[in-house]
Amino acid sequence: MKSLFWLSSLIALFFAWQFSVIPAVYAGEGHDAGYRWAELHDIRDTGYNNGNSESFNEGVREYAEEHAEDQHTGRSPAGKH
Repeated sequence: MKSLFWLSSLIALFFAWQFSVIPAVYAGEGHDAGYRWAELHDIRDTGYNNGNSESFNEGVREYAEEHAEDQHTGRSPAGKH
């Protein structure tokens, strides 16, 4: 029974780490970090808000907005960001 508890605890910690720490590790901090993280994960949510850093969120939303436009026109962004 204790092993099941530890296994479930490790799984919970992994998911908490995966969804909160990874973006900061990949990208750094701020607007540029959010943009790079969104690019890495191909985020298309123009209303993205993780509640942690508004600057990071703005970078994610900027990437999403640029690529939402590209999706409609069928073009890839040339020289953006």
